[in-house]
Formats: sequence, structure tokens, C-alpha cells
Amino acid sequence: MKAVATLIFSLVMLSTLPATSSNWVNIPSTATQFESSSFKTSKAGVTTVWFKQILNEKMVKETISPYYESSGYSHTLFSDEYNCYDKTYRVTNVVHYANDGHTISSTANLENAPFLPVVPDSTGDSILSYVCDFAAHKKKTK
Repeated sequence: MKAVATLIFSLVMLSTLPATSSNWVNIPSTATQFESSSFKTSKAGVTTVWFKQILNEKMVKETISPYYESSGYSHTLFSDEYNCYDKTYRVTNVVHYANDGHTISSTANLENAPFLPVVPDSTGDSILSYVCDFAAHKKKTK
């Protein structure tokens, strides 16, 4: 009887979880989230991770509107690569989404882009610190 009660409890708890495989985690003091299960660190020490960002109106006007129809903008997903040792990064993929889920624009396969220095005391610096700390913690727990 106890096994049946445990099984029922487990099924009820699983049914209350959101139907998503994403694990978005907020990065403090930024408008950015990262997908924690997307972290991959190469043997060379470069960490790749996916981010989600909801741009404010000003950012949409500056970064999307000049190039694409941006009405109904919802959010942006992008992947970056970080070299924690050198404090550099590069963007490898960017996808802007509309409220209805369609893609406004996308840019992919930027793996040949150069790594750029992260500006000290910037939002990028906060994200770099968070990514590097998370990657180091993840490496220790393997």
C-alpha cells in the first residue's frame, strides 16, 4: 500500500511540473536568463551557453527595428561562447521571436567570429562572471 501511495504522490507531483525541458535561470542585475542545461565547456576551456532576453522598447528600436519588422516582438534567444580565462566572448547564434512564436530574424553559425574582450563593470561583465562561476561549479559536481 505504501508503494502505491508513493507512486500516486510521484505522479501528482510530476503532473504539476511545467511541460518544458528548459531550465531558464535569471542572472541577477540583468534582463537576461540562461538555460542551465545548455552549458558545454570544451577541452580548451570555452563555455557555450544559450540565453533568453526580453528587450525593452528602446533596445528593440535600436537593434531590431532598423533592420526588421519588429511589431509583436516577444524575446530573443542567443548563444554565446565565453573564454573565462581570457575574459572574452563571441555571439554564435541570435534569434528574435514574435509574440505568436514566429521568427522575426535569425543569424546562425557565427563560430568564426573573433572573441572580443568583455567590457569591465558592464552587464556583459556580470554575465561573464555568472557563466564562469556556473561552469566552474558544474565542473566540480561532475
